[in-house]
Amino acid sequence: MAGLTYYKPGNRSQVRWLYDGSTELREYAGLDPEYVRCRDAESSSAPFLAPDDEDLAGPDPGGVVITVSTGRCLVASDAFDHPVREGAALLDRLADAPGHEGCRLHVNSGIHLDPERRHLGW
Repeated sequence: MAGLTYYKPGNRSQVRWLYDGSTELREYAGLDPEYVRCRDAESSSAPFLAPDDEDLAGPDPGGVVITVSTGRCLVASDAFDHPVREGAALLDRLADAPGHEGCRLHVNSGIHLDPERRHLGW
């Protein structure tokens, strides 16, 4: 990302991730960020997919890959809210989630948890 800020000499732009997507962009532009949020919907937890799940059997399967430290890989459905929106409740659900040795899928997003350093990245 840092390299993107140097597209021309003398550039003073700041490039950073928008963790809340278009809502942050609207807020920066002085527009109402709530306009793009779904006001009536409850957050829906993405179910975890087992290695043999039919959602992963298609020709171009998709999902949210979640890695924990260096030894655990999980896949959640990408048809629901992003798992990071669950906050700490996600950690409780990880204990019973089916693991994957490896996977080949179209990844729309992902999360990496490092419990030792108490760090979450996506």
